[in-house]
Amino acid sequence: MLRSRSAQILAFLLASCLSAQAQQAKLPPTPAEYGQWETLPGGGRGGATRKLSPDGKWLAYEVVRSNRENELRIAKVADATNKSVPFATAPAFSADAKWLAYRIGFSESQQDKLKKDKKPVQNKLGLTNLATGEQTVVDGIISFAFSPTGQALAFRRYPAEKTGTTPPDSTADDENPVGSPLIVRNLANGRDTTLGNVSDFAWQDIAKTGHLLAVAISTDDKTGNGIAVFDSETATLRTLDSSPAVYSNLAWRKDSADLSALKSTTDEKHDGPGNLALAWTAIGQSSETALTYDPTKDTKFPTGMRLV
Repeated sequence: MLRSRSAQILAFLLASCLSAQAQQAKLPPTPAEYGQWETLPGGGRGGATRKLSPDGKWLAYEVVRSNRENELRIAKVADATNKSVPFATAPAFSADAKWLAYRIGFSESQQDKLKKDKKPVQNKLGLTNLATGEQTVVDGIISFAFSPTGQALAFRRYPAEKTGTTPPDSTADDENPVGSPLIVRNLANGRDTTLGNVSDFAWQDIAKTGHLLAVAISTDDKTGNGIAVFDSETATLRTLDSSPAVYSNLAWRKDSADLSALKSTTDEKHDGPGNLALAWTAIGQSSETALTYDPTKDTKFPTGMRLV
């Protein structure tokens, strides 16, 4: 009886060892299985990849897979329910937490097919109404930005002259950057206002109340180039300056109605254009003032230098 019990214990131990060896001998994941592994990126060149809505009720975060079948997940914090948008990145919530905008790209196979067919690879704009869950997609959008009030969204199309995956840089050392249509959408009623030949744009930097949008206009022959301000509350556009020059580097002073920009000038002593610095204070108010700084007329400006 003792001998039989010892044999049983020995058999059990042997079986356990064989089972452990069998587990250790399992094959590694296949490429298809490994490709499904998910990670949450922590930022990088594209900036933060996780955004919480201003009211704390929604979370948007990017999920990256080894097989590059990436997606954006939009989660409701209260019950953890979520929806996914394939190949979406750069989520941004409106200030009133009613809307979420994001960039939609393509899979590698889709990009390869478009390139093979000699078609441009252009990102799309995705816009989700967080109250209803309704999603709107607009093709061919380079960039987008909500107004500080959260009641308007500006988004810029690709120029017709330039196609491909690399958006033009309106602040580059270019004699005349290419402009393209800019659409400003009133999110309350869905009405769009289209501004043509825009090479750069910037919302007034006042949290929750900023409603002015500065735009730089750039046409093919520079006729009509200038800087204008669009009021998203009244849907009116007013020109601040115009000339056959290149306007760039729009910047609002924080918490104010003051705007600055650069305006190109010709300089026979140097290759390429120089610049004047323009500024406007109290835009739209009775005390509005326009200022210009010309370094060539400033005796204290270093000799041989220029503003670029």
